[in-house]
Amino acid sequence: MGEVYEVFDREYEAPVALKVLRLSKTGDDIQRFKNEFRYLQSVRHPNLVRLLELMEHEGTWFFTMELVDGVNFLDWVRPSATPSHESFSNADTVLVAPPNVDTVRLDSVVDIELTTPKVHGGGLDEWRLREALRQLSEGLFYLHSAERIHRDVKPTNIMVNQQGRVILLDFGLATYGGAAHTGELFGTPVYMAPEVAQQGVVGPESDWYSLGVML
Repeated sequence: MGEVYEVFDREYEAPVALKVLRLSKTGDDIQRFKNEFRYLQSVRHPNLVRLLELMEHEGTWFFTMELVDGVNFLDWVRPSATPSHESFSNADTVLVAPPNVDTVRLDSVVDIELTTPKVHGGGLDEWRLREALRQLSEGLFYLHSAERIHRDVKPTNIMVNQQGRVILLDFGLATYGGAAHTGELFGTPVYMAPEVAQQGVVGPESDWYSLGVML
């Protein structure tokens, strides 16, 4: 949905991340962008990215958030592994619907012919994995207790800073409620829970399913 830049915030007197809406800027795009900010604005937890300010300037929408200097989840738990292909980026969070050539719709079920990113060369740090999982679980439990669902849990949306703090990012697909029927099919196919693919009711278990796939 957006492009992220490192900028210096004069009010906070510190570097922050600035995310700019870069899609078609329809009413739905802008609303989804605002929701990304609002869904997390009142939620504070060390394992959830902290959002700062939402602004608009001459028709351009953007918001600022804490700047995370670190690596994604997989790079953290496999520091010496070599990816077999490029890692997914935020650009891989896509609307999955016909006529996407990678998508076949059969009886309202979406079958995605994509492979899970694989690594080779070993390098798994089990202690890092256990500690990162503990922190990520605490962040998700807190998010769900605040009646919010992330809906796009994947390695590139989870950063680990240089001090080892795990931070869940990118709430562009988040929804309110302990369970919700969104009526929209958004997400990253590889990590998508079945009920999300079928455009059914999504709840906290949808996030835990994605975490299980990621692990």
